[in-house]
Amino acid sequence: KEIHALVSNKAEMQAQEEFLGDLRRHQLSSAKDRTVQLAGTISEAAKLANKSSKRVKELDQVKARVNEALELVEGITSQHSSLEGVTEALASKDYETAVKHVTRYFETEKQLKNVGEMEDLTSSATSTQVQLEADKLREAIRTEFKDASSKKDSDRVIRFSKLFAPLDMATEGLELYLQFLKEEIATELTGWVKENVKKVETKDGDGTYLAILSRVLDTIAATLEDQDSHVATHFGTAGTKEFLHQLNNEASSQMMPILKSIVKTTKPLNDNPQG
Repeated sequence: KEIHALVSNKAEMQAQEEFLGDLRRHQLSSAKDRTVQLAGTISEAAKLANKSSKRVKELDQVKARVNEALELVEGITSQHSSLEGVTEALASKDYETAVKHVTRYFETEKQLKNVGEMEDLTSSATSTQVQLEADKLREAIRTEFKDASSKKDSDRVIRFSKLFAPLDMATEGLELYLQFLKEEIATELTGWVKENVKKVETKDGDGTYLAILSRVLDTIAATLEDQDSHVATHFGTAGTKEFLHQLNNEASSQMMPILKSIVKTTKPLNDNPQG
């Protein structure tokens, strides 16, 4: 009976294994069928997407050409309005607005020249007129700055110092501005240093060379702190470098009378004293 039961169980196990094997094969076959079907669907979708992509690209190209044309039209319109704007701004001495119109005109001109078929649409006559107005503007700013500098009008000096760089006059503007700052320092220190050095030499009062040197260095430091940001903003890194160089020169110039006086009043050591 036990042998019969074992044989019977073995037969059932084989039958179950065959059933599981058939099930696996069916599942694999079904999965394969689904995979083939899915691949076909993806292929069709890819074809449709490719066609759609081409259409999208074509539409994007058309849109880009339309936008370019609109920008060019706006650019040409902007050129004419810039000419009118700079003329009106100059007449009313609104120099900041005049500078904006001039820079906008020449920026637009560069953009238009990058498109060959549109180059003929830009007017050389208009460009010449704007250039003439720009030259007038440069001369006006130069004159206004020098007038403000001569009158020690710091607010106007700062105002016009900002307008040099946008008109390709950064080097000239920096030179004029630093000259103004040096004159301001000299006005404050030169006479005062000379007067107080003399007092120390004649022992008139309780002043000292150290106190005079401290005043010079404090004035230089204050100028650096007040002007460094302005120079960097409107004249760039090169402007800052030149600013520091000129400040150093001015500090040396102001300290020179002090050092000369120290040398003059210092008694030399006598290595062989006679007694």
